[in-house]
Amino acid sequence: MTVKKNWFLTALGVTLILMLFTNCALAYMATPYADTVFSSAKVSLSAQMNASFTAQTKSKQAEIKVTSCILQIKTGSVWADSMTLTAPSKVATNTSRYSAAKDYSSSCSSGNTYRIKAVFDADGHTKTAYSNSISY
Repeated sequence: MTVKKNWFLTALGVTLILMLFTNCALAYMATPYADTVFSSAKVSLSAQMNASFTAQTKSKQAEIKVTSCILQIKTGSVWADSMTLTAPSKVATNTSRYSAAKDYSSSCSSGNTYRIKAVFDADGHTKTAYSNSISY
């Protein structure tokens, strides 16, 4: 009886230690989800392929701009980069708000579903945003 009891206590102890280390490992791998700079970053795409870019930061930034703009096309259920678009030239300075618009209709052909992937930059901190999808 004593051997079974010792074996049970040893197994229980090892299990508890393994659970503790697993918990610590999972906590170590956790990534914080809160953005420290951007409150929001959004791209809205109209049916005519007019894009509206808006962003807000938690505090005033020297510069806020869109540094990258990619047109994505949907094939089946998969999104793929189609082409690099010219990002809006607007640079907002000494503010916490950004707003710009650009027409991308000349970059699209009818019969396809598109969205835009944009990278916003606020003093070197970047945030990627995806627009809604549009069947053009």
